[in-house]
Amino acid sequence: MSSTDFQSNDVIEYTGRKEKKENTEKYLTFINPETKKEKKVKIGVGLDFFFLGFFAFLFRGFIKEFFLCFFLLFLFDAILLYFNVIPPDSAIAGAIGVLLALRGNFYIARSLSKKGWTLKEPSDQTREYARTKWKNLCGKKRDTPFEVWLCE
Repeated sequence: MSSTDFQSNDVIEYTGRKEKKENTEKYLTFINPETKKEKKVKIGVGLDFFFLGFFAFLFRGFIKEFFLCFFLLFLFDAILLYFNVIPPDSAIAGAIGVLLALRGNFYIARSLSKKGWTLKEPSDQTREYARTKWKNLCGKKRDTPFEVWLCE
């Protein structure tokens, strides 16, 4: 074996490590300034919201948001029943799952920021990646430091 064989293996191994590092930047890390506890929020689509619907809020510890979604779903069903429109349950569950999958992680990050959690030194690459995934969710009103960081 020549020395060039070892060099090419080192390059391949280094490339693999670089890919692993890029995968870790697909998460935003929020820190509670009082307790120093960390929570990671995935940037982009949340599969837990897709499969669990609004029950994913319970598993993530957002009780108020769970009951808010439950009430909105109840209100939506009451309106449909009033107009005698009865869509299949699977259609409603599928629509809620897709909607929450697209917006759920953004909402979690925004609500953590509203509760006082701060972002842990995100890189510019992470910011650009988050902008590509959540570009349509930035409204005109930016209430939280997270929204200012993302949308400005």
